[in-house]
Amino acid sequence: MKLFRFLPIAAALLLAASCGPSRYAAPDMNLSSVKEFAFFQPYSVVIGYDANNNAYYDAARSKTATNLVTGIIESERFPFSEVIPVDYSDSQADDVRWLCTFPDVDPTKIDRIRVPRSLRKKLDESGYRYGIFIYTHGFVRSKEYLQRQALVRSVGRIIDKVVEKTTGKYTYTYYPVSSPYGCTMFCAVVDGETDRVVYFSRDIMSDFAHPNDRSDVNAIVHRLLKDFTR
Repeated sequence: MKLFRFLPIAAALLLAASCGPSRYAAPDMNLSSVKEFAFFQPYSVVIGYDANNNAYYDAARSKTATNLVTGIIESERFPFSEVIPVDYSDSQADDVRWLCTFPDVDPTKIDRIRVPRSLRKKLDESGYRYGIFIYTHGFVRSKEYLQRQALVRSVGRIIDKVVEKTTGKYTYTYYPVSSPYGCTMFCAVVDGETDRVVYFSRDIMSDFAHPNDRSDVNAIVHRLLKDFTR
């Protein structure tokens, strides 16, 4: 996948921010006064880690993550329109690049975020003033790698105990524990009249949410979009 070069590194993304939601709205943005938002097809990126802990774009899990978010929103009482299709193929690299910058966004400076021309055009065509864009970023490590890591820790602890018994000196070796999975979700509201982002929210569960687990994703979606619940 050519667009993989635009993706942020999952580990850095999830460790750089604390768990829980953060949100910011422009001073003149009143969400409760908007009757309905244009809901654009969400975009998801799930990074897989193989047995050697090498990262790769997991197309199947990414699609599942997108379908989960879409299905949950369609079944709940959110003031959103039906899903508006978006082409997130290589031909629309600017759109994907824009969404993939969400992890680096400073919520207090959302008015400086420039929206891609193609997405602004789609919002105009929708007939709605405000558009909702949701981006999910997650990762999943292979069972083989996690099992190997657990074995290394177990052997290391045994060696530490042997050294302690034979030398009388206490030794301790630190063995980092990799998270098996993680999930981050972002939401941006674009004002079609000003071509600016007027609302931005982020919810990070880090080590506690699987991007393809419906209950985990459902919990994140409701925290992320709690300001829109009617």
